Amino acid sequence: PGKVRKGIVRAVEKRPLSVSEIDQMMARIMHRISKMNVKSLNSNRVGYMIIEELKEVDLIAMVRFATVYHCFKDIEAFKDFIDQLVADPVLNENNDE
Repeated sequence: PGKVRKGIVRAVEKRPLSVSEIDQMMARIMHRISKMNVKSLNSNRVGYMIIEELKEVDLIAMVRFATVYHCFKDIEAFKDFIDQLVADPVLNENNDE
């Protein structure tokens, strides 16, 4: 939990998220992990869970986290990631509000 929280806090630095919102994200992530009922969990899966949570809360923070977590091999891979975000119909639906 400490590493997860640290990664989230770093990603949301200077973003308009409250401690309560961070705590809620942490609770959702920890709940998802506990529901998996596994002894150990691949850090890649946890990273994707964090990305999924940040995607719902703050896209800038999600991109920040993803740039560190994904270790994009080059700018083209990063651009592809951003293009996928832009093309995501769920995100576009939420941005129409």
